[in-house]
Amino acid sequence: MVSKKILKYFYVIKTSIQSRTTYKSNLIARSFAVMFRIWMFSQLYIASYKAIGQESVGGLTVVTTIWSMVLVQCFRSSTRPRTDQLIGEDVRSGAITLSLNKPYSFILFHYFNYLGRVVTGLISTLFIGILSAIILVGPLQLPSITSFILGILLLFLGYTLDFFINFIIGIISFWVEDQEPFAWIYQRIQYIFGGLVVPLSLFPERIAHIAEFLPFTHLYYGSARTIVNFEINLFFKYLIIQCCWILFFVFLSILTFKRGMKNVSINAG
Repeated sequence: MVSKKILKYFYVIKTSIQSRTTYKSNLIARSFAVMFRIWMFSQLYIASYKAIGQESVGGLTVVTTIWSMVLVQCFRSSTRPRTDQLIGEDVRSGAITLSLNKPYSFILFHYFNYLGRVVTGLISTLFIGILSAIILVGPLQLPSITSFILGILLLFLGYTLDFFINFIIGIISFWVEDQEPFAWIYQRIQYIFGGLVVPLSLFPERIAHIAEFLPFTHLYYGSARTIVNFEINLFFKYLIIQCCWILFFVFLSILTFKRGMKNVSINAG
């Protein structure tokens, strides 16, 4: 009985993957958008390293800096469409009543649906992103297989953290209907502290130290940094902070969802 309950969520992943692969043009277009951002930021980093006349900054060379940025861009771009968007659209259309009355956990359904979207998006964006990085700065010398495996672990936990933050933003639509302003703020903070534009190693020391304890750093940057430049102490630091934030946002998601259920208003049509 328990296995059947778990199995249905894996069917959610399967359905999500099938749905995403149906619209291949969207995946390709998003991947090429990532390629443009990679080219733009790589030129900035190459020029910056030449200007300061140093081979490495914060333990990262220009090659590892660009590869780190490439991975972060690919990891983040694979999460579209956002969970908060899907929940917000259901609330505004009235379809939320159908979702809430189905025989599954609303939170787990969206979580596994999110994982299915990530799998398909990640394959296409990584292919284009890695190809772009090789053309621009050459191949990456992985520190070890261990660094890759541990980086993937941090990536999975980072996706989990991103899901629960987005889920909470989506649940806000139970009160205000339009969650987009909150999602916009979350995305802008990601750009600053999530390593999407500037890796944390290039931040001033004080700001970098503060940013390391924020949840936004532990979405994708920790994983990318572990893969390109493995440091065991830094890995455990990222892992502990990441797990603490996940536990916090899981608790907050459950609490917010239970309270939001009492405030659902349907505005169909």
